Amino acid sequence: MRQQVLVFVSAFSALIAVSAYATETVVKFAAEEAGVIKLAPFQSAKIRVGFAVSTEHGEYARFENAGMKAELVYDEAVGDSVSLHYGYSLARMIEGWNLNAANAISYGAKGNVLSGYNDFLVQAYQLANGFAYVGFDYQWDEPAGDPEGHPSKVLFGYVCKKQAGPLDRGQIVGIINNLDAEHAASVSNNLPTSGSAGSDPAALGAAKGPAGQWGNKGFPFNFGLEFTENTAS
Repeated sequence: MRQQVLVFVSAFSALIAVSAYATETVVKFAAEEAGVIKLAPFQSAKIRVGFAVSTEHGEYARFENAGMKAELVYDEAVGDSVSLHYGYSLARMIEGWNLNAANAISYGAKGNVLSGYNDFLVQAYQLANGFAYVGFDYQWDEPAGDPEGHPSKVLFGYVCKKQAGPLDRGQIVGIINNLDAEHAASVSNNLPTSGSAGSDPAALGAAKGPAGQWGNKGFPFNFGLEFTENTAS
């Protein structure tokens, strides 16, 4: 009898843990006026999906017109003792997008672009689909107490233009200058917060996307980890 009780208690505890995790994650469509990611010259995104877990929240946005496409993610740590263990190389980030993962990638020039005070890492590449691409990430705002110097904010993704040859340096600089990372951070109060609201399956599916077309199977991301503050003088 005692063994049966222990089995029941263990099963019940596991169920509570799973339920707590499920209610903690929030994924929902974001209205255009509440969106945090901006990319000129687009006036609006095709899809915006916000997400939140206990340690971070952010937004996925997809932009598209006849000559240009983009998929971007903004992710921000929640709490004074949380940082983002992002850790992706540019190639790993690029290959995480469904469109890129389904195609042979021809990598080009790699470097950085300074946009104002924001230092973006950039990687040019091409797929055999008539578009030229640049993948990028920008990581910033490292909490002073994090002994490993991880960021609390990151903006990453890709932008592509319809053209035969690769993007040149001037085009890449122009694309990066059309991103507004600081705007995303300044309106991050528009992002969801974790709790009992749950996830909208349609929103989750839109951000994860169909294989080979758009979206990112890693969504919603889980980079946030608590750190023990560095108190060394």
